[in-house]
Amino acid sequence: MVGGGHFSLRTYRKMEERETMFRALYATSKEMEQKLSASEQRLRLIADNLPVMIGYVDKDERYTFTNRKLEERFVPPGTNTHGLSARSVIGEESYADSTTYIRRAMQGEQLHFERQAGEHWHGVSYVPDKGDDGKIHGLFVMIEDITERKKNEQSMQLANMLYQNTSQGMMVTEADGRILSINPAFSQMSGFSEREVVGKYAVDLAAPQVDPAFFERVRHCIAETGQWEGEIWYRNKNGEQYLVWQRFNSVCDKDGHPFRLVALFSDITKKKASEELIWRQANFDTLTGLPNRRKFHEHLRQEMKKTERSQLPMALMFVDLDYFKEINDTLGHDKGDLLLKEVAVRLSHCVRKTDIVARLGGDEFTVIVSELRNTSEVARIAQDILAKMSAPFMLGEDIAHISSSIGISLYPDDGNNPDALLRNADQAMYLAKQEGRNRFNYFAPFMQETTQMRLSLANELRDAVGRKQLRILFQPIIELSTGKISKAEALVRWQHPTRGLLNPVDFISIAENTGMIVSIGDWVFQQAAREARRLQQNGLAEFQVCVNKSAWQFREEGSNYKLWLDFLGSLGLDPSSIVIEVTENLLLDTNNTVAERLNEFQRARMQLSLDDFGTGYASVAFLKRFNVDYIKLDSTLVRNLAEGTDGIHLCEAIIAMAHKVGIKVIAEGIETPQQFRVLQAAGCDFGQGYLFSKPISGEELEKMALDVMALVDN
Repeated sequence: MVGGGHFSLRTYRKMEERETMFRALYATSKEMEQKLSASEQRLRLIADNLPVMIGYVDKDERYTFTNRKLEERFVPPGTNTHGLSARSVIGEESYADSTTYIRRAMQGEQLHFERQAGEHWHGVSYVPDKGDDGKIHGLFVMIEDITERKKNEQSMQLANMLYQNTSQGMMVTEADGRILSINPAFSQMSGFSEREVVGKYAVDLAAPQVDPAFFERVRHCIAETGQWEGEIWYRNKNGEQYLVWQRFNSVCDKDGHPFRLVALFSDITKKKASEELIWRQANFDTLTGLPNRRKFHEHLRQEMKKTERSQLPMALMFVDLDYFKEINDTLGHDKGDLLLKEVAVRLSHCVRKTDIVARLGGDEFTVIVSELRNTSEVARIAQDILAKMSAPFMLGEDIAHISSSIGISLYPDDGNNPDALLRNADQAMYLAKQEGRNRFNYFAPFMQETTQMRLSLANELRDAVGRKQLRILFQPIIELSTGKISKAEALVRWQHPTRGLLNPVDFISIAENTGMIVSIGDWVFQQAAREARRLQQNGLAEFQVCVNKSAWQFREEGSNYKLWLDFLGSLGLDPSSIVIEVTENLLLDTNNTVAERLNEFQRARMQLSLDDFGTGYASVAFLKRFNVDYIKLDSTLVRNLAEGTDGIHLCEAIIAMAHKVGIKVIAEGIETPQQFRVLQAAGCDFGQGYLFSKPISGEELEKMALDVMALVDN
């Protein structure tokens, strides 16, 4: 019993110890389980709050763990992913793309790859779960949404591509302007490589004339607004300067402090030069460099406003060159251009620094004389201009003489707007021309009446031919050796219904300016031809009529010259009965059309007379070239034929020269017996003037010529 009891007690004690041990083990396991659970919860909490998708796939490719991010992305809400296959979780398409990677990872390879899924990009990592026995039990999966990163990378790639390939120069600098990088376009623009400029300051590349204070203003603007743009001159590696349009933008750090500057450069040197050229062509005369009509009007408006502020008067001068057309026609347009250039220089030397000289066009110039403290200054400038314009002009090997006519209007007295001022100065200039040229006139109200009269005459002249208001008078031309009358000059007059008989000086310039000279010239030619035929039929055989022709009528746009020949044929009149009288400037015109038409008249056996000889530039070579039949000594030469003067020797020389080349001489403007005797003694062939007769009608001419012929014959 004792033995048995002992045995039972020992057994009981062992069981009690085992129970205690089990209880301790249980308590320990419970504690460990609780700790594991807490640890697992902490891990779960961490995993669920990570910004990436995490999962664990066993060797059968079934998920045994997924975090919330993965579940939200791939499975419907409330779905338990434990035990779900990878195929069912991530979908067929993604699974197909991942099969190879899963297989490699299950073989122990740690992998990372990127995959596009629609609009999203994922960065996927597979990490094999290798046990202590070396076997793979599964793999850890981490999927990161890298869409934004990919977009940023693409943006950076695009930005870099643009930076490297754009035609616009770019530069990145520190906030203080120290260069960090330049792109190839800037290298090409400046000639500097990136290595040569990195570390330098951007201002070091600017042209030397750029004021340092300018860069201070740029820096201040960037500091205030974060940007600046404008024009800056730079100097390239070769030392050449170029103009750029530059824009600075500041780049801020996370705290909002500027730490970089990005600069964009556009080379606008050629563009600026082109714009400058276009602007100059639009505002300045290409020949003289003076402001043109458009710029003149702009200046005039500005100076008028300045006058209003200062209360000091302003003058406007309208300068027109006298005899410029003759120079142009005689020496050619190239020499005419040289003269205009020199005129511009001389005008600029006549005025004050504050005055403005402009060219309106042709031979018309203006001078704006502003802020006059003494109006006598205007007269001084005008006199200076007259003197400078009267001085000889050296045009290459040629010498030219001109003068000028000046009209002056004052602001505000003579007009309250630019058009009125210019119009009134023009009227004053026109009167200066009418009064003999080479002078200046101030505008006066009566001049408006003169202008109105010219406009009225122009309108009335259009109907003068149709209303038979034009008349032809004839001034006899006398053979100085015999006194016979074998020629006469046809002179047109206008019998105006209210103004009376008008001389050519009153309306021919109007006819030329309006183009009416063509119809008037045709009418004069026809009347002269009819009168020549009538005189020949009435006993004055071979009588010639001289007809003046305007230079304008010989030019291509203003001539019916073929009709003249046809008209002579219709009358049955020998063309030699007509003498075409032209001035020197027409004979020396460089226009081939003029020469061709003169030659055609020559071939038709019309004769040619050169008017006003001795006042221009015609040479013997030109006289021979056109087979001139007569030269007419200008009346100014005839007036100077006082005994013992050089005028006599000059006329004698001209007459002798003409006779040597077979040309006869007609002296016009003979008014005294002394002039007649001198010319007769010098061998002059013909003469005309008031000493013999004023212009008379055709009937009076016929009677006078027949009477003289009868007297001489007897």
